[in-house]
Amino acid sequence: MTLLGRKVLLAVLILTLPAVGIAADRFWLIGGGPSPQSAEAQIEFNVQWVRETLDRLAPDAQVHVFFANGDEGTPSVVEHLSEPDTAAMRFEALARVFGQRDENRLRYREHEVALAEGGTAADSLIPRLGRQLASLEPGEQGMIVYNGHGSWEADRSSNALRLWGESRLDVRTFERLLSEVDPEVPIRFVFTQCFSGAFSRSVHPDAVPSMELAAGQRCGFFAESEDRLSEGCSASIEIGDYRDYTTYFFAALSGETRLGEPVESRDWDGDGRITPFDAHLHTIVEGRNADLPRSTSEDFLERWQPWYLRWVETDELPDNVYGRAAAAIARAAELPEDGRALGAELDRRYAELAREIAGAEGEQGQLAADASAAQRRIQQAVGQRWPHLLHPFTAGFDRTIQGDLPAITRFIEEHPEYGELVGMEERDDRLTLELIELERDLSHLERLRRTRMLARALAQIERHGSDGDREVYARLRSCEALPLTSGTAQAADGM
Repeated sequence: MTLLGRKVLLAVLILTLPAVGIAADRFWLIGGGPSPQSAEAQIEFNVQWVRETLDRLAPDAQVHVFFANGDEGTPSVVEHLSEPDTAAMRFEALARVFGQRDENRLRYREHEVALAEGGTAADSLIPRLGRQLASLEPGEQGMIVYNGHGSWEADRSSNALRLWGESRLDVRTFERLLSEVDPEVPIRFVFTQCFSGAFSRSVHPDAVPSMELAAGQRCGFFAESEDRLSEGCSASIEIGDYRDYTTYFFAALSGETRLGEPVESRDWDGDGRITPFDAHLHTIVEGRNADLPRSTSEDFLERWQPWYLRWVETDELPDNVYGRAAAAIARAAELPEDGRALGAELDRRYAELAREIAGAEGEQGQLAADASAAQRRIQQAVGQRWPHLLHPFTAGFDRTIQGDLPAITRFIEEHPEYGELVGMEERDDRLTLELIELERDLSHLERLRRTRMLARALAQIERHGSDGDREVYARLRSCEALPLTSGTAQAADGM
């Protein structure tokens, strides 16, 4: 078969494999932390925002929401105040000295997620989710969206969603749940947790990575690889600061940001509509975070690519979706779009960022040691004057706080090292923000490298892949490129 024939075959497979006649949409939103201490406000806000977005994009869809501890009425969300409120200010000096400054600014509360069907404890969620998935019928399509934490295991098929009560839903169990779905029903999943890429295994029989796909139409999108942390969990309540995968993905689908500002989504695959595949590419190109997103079709391409083709490079990238995405990333980073000049500049910037990160981490380590030493000296002085303060959670501690807190605060603030301690902690805060930005810059370069690799791999499977390889890839891509809803998809803004 000629190269043109192979390209035509692949295009036909991608365009024709999706099921037709889809008439209903069902979504599952699963979120929350495994405990109140690990249930950051961003997770709650993400679930609420996705729910509101689906109300606009799929008003007739059936949406199942499972969150944290359900309707127990006990604390399940933690917020971090960027500035201490009046109550926290009373304890600010004492909390700094005894290493509880961050904890002093936390607020635990019940969640405010509306329409929750229940909690996420595995013993109740897994059987219920299984029954609901199994009830999907031909003519329907489903999507599962998870916002929460993930766990990492040496056996990546044991990577898991961390559910309420520190329970788990691992990759193998998830694959078994998907196997109960009617093969004619497309089912997709958007997983944004740390180590989420391991769930790409769930498109294969028994969650074993292979070149074979399980029956049916199943595919997914992930914020990160199977062994990297993702950026997406914060106790902050500054919505405008959220830059996680969920934020970019659903903004691209809806056409507006969380703050209501317009988003110029692109029809990357040229099918005239904005689909989850386009939204995924939007997060890769536009996402300003430290993630390296991936999808099931990209995972397949990466595993398919023979070792000897990985080293094949040309001055020009293929003209495909990943080639165009790589060019867009390069332009945004003010890098050459192609050729040897790009490789050299990438290496230079990568080394420069690595040095800056190492320097900031070294300074932060020294600050931590110096601050800890200052805290111990101030604690010793405070303990000599108010010895009960060295024994928290005791009656003597409570009596001392109730009677002498203003005097204790003045004593601490007048200590000669307290001002230095405040300065060190504020410098540490600034370094943390600087490191986040440096890691985002580094990930931007890594995205460019990976996207260029995917561009070549896609061209190579068209040229060198067997008919079976191309069919497997086309099945995954066609699943990823189904419209979000079975009705009308968002119109594309054009290339």
